[in-house]
Amino acid sequence: IYIPNLLRPAPVELSVLLWALFEEVEPLGPPPAGRVSLKREKHEPEGWLRAAGFRPAGKLFIRADMLERMAELAWKRLEDAKGPFVPNEDFLALAGCGVDELPPILQTLGFAPTNEDGKWQPKGRGKGNAKGNVKAQGKDRPKHAPKKGPKTPAQKAKAKPQEVKIDPDNPFAMLQQLKLKK
Repeated sequence: IYIPNLLRPAPVELSVLLWALFEEVEPLGPPPAGRVSLKREKHEPEGWLRAAGFRPAGKLFIRADMLERMAELAWKRLEDAKGPFVPNEDFLALAGCGVDELPPILQTLGFAPTNEDGKWQPKGRGKGNAKGNVKAQGKDRPKHAPKKGPKTPAQKAKAKPQEVKIDPDNPFAMLQQLKLKK
């Protein structure tokens, strides 16, 4: 989760300064304004890049808003293709990277290459099954296995909530003694 306004130059400068003060290290200053991706140098701590709004993706650190836009583009391409998609130059432009750096970024976003050349799909999907794998749909449950929980409104009304035993050593156990006004 990120706040877009905190990725602007002035807030990033403050954020990396606060990070340096917290970590008790010499301030490095903010990354160059306008950069969407950076290769981490050995002298640059990961926390500094995270404080500047960058997230690890493969060998690069990509600005959080660009990662979000890439994920949105990937899901849109997946929907448009009605199955695995081929990433195009729009992905490269958003990430500010080369073709060889794109696969690890897509993997970071939760996609995996298919057996088809250059196509990608969400991790865990069956071979070309656009609806997802069978286990995710519950079809691996034996026919004789009972369904879990009440299904109809009448069954839900009859179902009794399970009594929860509270550990007396739990710091929240004292809340049980509170009497609230109605």
